[in-house]
Amino acid sequence: MHFVITGSTGYLGTNLLKKFQKADYLYLIVRNKKKAHTLLEGLNIKNFNLYYFNELTILKKKLKKNKIFFIHLATNYGRNSESFFEILKANTITPMRLIFYFKKNISFFLNIDTTLNPLINRYSFTKFLFKKIISLSPGLKTVNVRFDFMYGPENYSSFIFKFIKDCMRNDEIYLTDGSQIRNFIFIDDLISAIFLIINYVSSNKVNKNISFDIGSDKCKLKLKTFLNEVKNQAKSMSILKFGYLPRRKFEADNPKLNFKNINLLGWHPKYHFKLGIKKVIN
Repeated sequence: MHFVITGSTGYLGTNLLKKFQKADYLYLIVRNKKKAHTLLEGLNIKNFNLYYFNELTILKKKLKKNKIFFIHLATNYGRNSESFFEILKANTITPMRLIFYFKKNISFFLNIDTTLNPLINRYSFTKFLFKKIISLSPGLKTVNVRFDFMYGPENYSSFIFKFIKDCMRNDEIYLTDGSQIRNFIFIDDLISAIFLIINYVSSNKVNKNISFDIGSDKCKLKLKTFLNEVKNQAKSMSILKFGYLPRRKFEADNPKLNFKNINLLGWHPKYHFKLGIKKVIN
């Protein structure tokens, strides 16, 4: 199977790439070839090809008529004051362009979705818009993947990493009331689930669109409980000011996830949240 991946240098992409060490045909669409090349060498991945987003025609000629499993991980969360158009371009326009270029090659298109309400911010709205568009694309077989709260070591741009840094400094930390329930999933569990989905879909000739929500009822707990455990394991003297900040408008208290399909594959998380937090801090 030929794999084409976007977003390979992000946190999720970097961890997923570790599963592709033995892939014979791996094509990565990237924005920074030097960064990607260094990453792939560090992961001991040798059979890869790098292409910029403006080199799609070259990649298309390289692929010829070969069928591909397209894994779309690239996204723009809007955390760096990007304009709405920049976020729309990254999350909706560019992936539609990719589908247009490679539609005849694509066997399956795996999309990383979000559990956020489309009205909560520009990121969630543009992701929702893209999902609706591809659901109406005739002949495109999609694999839609959702998960709630991903965490893991070295995720330097994440809320949890910043929270740990604040705890290490024994800062006062201002938070919402923390009563919102989240489905916490450790990165290793998430990667094992996604790779299981890829293997299942590619080997079982799935002939329709399919969705997978990744998580478990055992992973559900209040954000306040999770953060207090982080503070305790960090041996921090920080004072957590719960209730100081307002909750986001349209924020779901307990995102509805359906684990039926992922359970049918025999997947279950291995990491209890306390063990996951320990690995993050250490």
